[in-house]
Amino acid sequence: MPPKLRLVYPYYDNPQMLRRQVRNWNTYAPELADRVEIVLVDDASPQHPALPIFGECRVHKKLLRVDRDIAWHQHAARNIGAHEVGEDEAWMFMSDMDILLPPLALRRLLAKTLIADRHYGLQRVFLPRSFDRLFGDSSSGVLDAMLHRPGLIALRNRFASRPHCNSFLVRRDRYWKINGYDEDFVGTYGGDGLFIDQLSEIAPYALLDDVYAIAITPKLVADANTQRWERGGEMRKAFERRLQRKREAGDLRSRDPLRTPWTRLL
Repeated sequence: MPPKLRLVYPYYDNPQMLRRQVRNWNTYAPELADRVEIVLVDDASPQHPALPIFGECRVHKKLLRVDRDIAWHQHAARNIGAHEVGEDEAWMFMSDMDILLPPLALRRLLAKTLIADRHYGLQRVFLPRSFDRLFGDSSSGVLDAMLHRPGLIALRNRFASRPHCNSFLVRRDRYWKINGYDEDFVGTYGGDGLFIDQLSEIAPYALLDDVYAIAITPKLVADANTQRWERGGEMRKAFERRLQRKREAGDLRSRDPLRTPWTRLL
């Protein structure tokens, strides 16, 4: 029987955060681990390939590596991950490397009855530095237990934050119904909103407000996310120029996904 849920993550030269993720995945009890598969896409990391670290993950896993290092290639990396999931009816949790799905959150998620014509967001909580200092590697598990314990409404209200727009559940066939992310925007920053808008037209958004993902900031793990790479300036201007050209052409749909070769390593 195939796993019930695939966790799809792009990776790019952030080995410390990948180690944090692997430690989290390795805390999944066997009955949880048997129902998930991690699909990691190493986006041609030039300095710190994912394989040596990800190989230590004890959950069902796939590792893909993009053959060429292309700036801001995350859209294409997500498409590669979604392609390699395989089964059209599979549910995917697509997220960024700095978002943890700890054990109790996963357990609640697996218990949900999901509607195919929806895509779902999760609550997001930023892990406090005080927890990290006190509990170290166990900090996300401690917070996970507190957030998902019945009756602790005040605590949840204290830590809860807005959902992360790039972390969502979607069925694979709905993802590909809009051709996935638009790879015309590779090399720019800002195309995520366009994908979400188009997905929402065929699979409206719903929030799972009792499932909490945990976000790790660079204050806790230096390479947690892509904040150290340029997002504004020319990257944003390039997105606006390409978007304007597509509007003038009268077609904002994604075309020709999966343009960049990749290799499966695990």
